[in-house]
Amino acid sequence: MRRALERSELKTLLRVGRSIDRTVSLVMYDLALRAGEVSKLRWSDVENDKIKVCRLKDGVDSWLRVDPATLYAVEAVTKNKKGTMLPWPQQRVRNWFRYLAKRAGLPLDKRYSHILRRSRATHMLADGATLQEIQWQLGHKSVQTTIIYLGITEETQQKARKVAAIGMEALLSRK
Repeated sequence: MRRALERSELKTLLRVGRSIDRTVSLVMYDLALRAGEVSKLRWSDVENDKIKVCRLKDGVDSWLRVDPATLYAVEAVTKNKKGTMLPWPQQRVRNWFRYLAKRAGLPLDKRYSHILRRSRATHMLADGATLQEIQWQLGHKSVQTTIIYLGITEETQQKARKVAAIGMEALLSRK
């Protein structure tokens, strides 16, 4: 079973670190970025409310809308707006996330940076986004790959139980 962060776990993760920790987490989650993609973001790639992201898998650039709160967080921790936005190599991002997730008390199976990407996809689906919208946000060529990313949270389990209960009621009430 694929895992995703509950929204409460994400909030805890954002509270345990320093401002730079919150910022990197927000950027990775908001834009559904891989560790290597967040390490390559440049200030020159920001235009108003969009950031150009070079996807690692296919090298295709995508312009993604960034939430104003995320952009504000990035601006607040950056001393100047030249060069790389978050100058960390990919492995440092991964190691840092494991440390941060441990401090947040996340279980072992949720202590990897890619879970922010999976969680974003899962939360987008729960919020009503279509598979095509999620596919575009993640930069996948195939919707089948996107489906693999969708995880199970307590929220999605509760929704599934409600839908199943409604279906059972409808089935049992037929004469």
